[in-house]
Amino acid sequence: MKVDESETFKAAKEPREKETAPLKGLARDHKRELFGGLCTKFVEAAVFPFYTIFLVAYGTEHAIDKDMILNAVMIAIACELVAIPLLGRLADKVGRRPVYLTAALLNLVLVVPAFKAIETGDMAVIVALLVAGLALGHAGTYAPQAS
Repeated sequence: MKVDESETFKAAKEPREKETAPLKGLARDHKRELFGGLCTKFVEAAVFPFYTIFLVAYGTEHAIDKDMILNAVMIAIACELVAIPLLGRLADKVGRRPVYLTAALLNLVLVVPAFKAIETGDMAVIVALLVAGLALGHAGTYAPQAS
């Protein structure tokens, strides 16, 4: 109780004038961080509906049993649940950026093959691409994002 506080702590406790438009200040002073954050969230958020909604709809349009595709999605999501903490640990070891960028690139590369897998109607190929897309691609962008 008798130890003096550090200068940094004292400066942080000093009253400051309240900013009237904090979002405007954010957009003005932190463009790079704001744009980067929006892009990283967009990449992660766009991938999940692609694999779980668009490909299911695409499959039903190509006369593939909807239950089969939904089962493939559930298998891929179960694999993703296992992969998220593993990829988070990998991101801690090698860095968030390499894990995130590799996963984002994987998602980009898998777009066309995912549609082609649906067109084949081969359940093993569909499951394999969904697992690759969700358990590696989506989880690889999702796991390091929070940190």
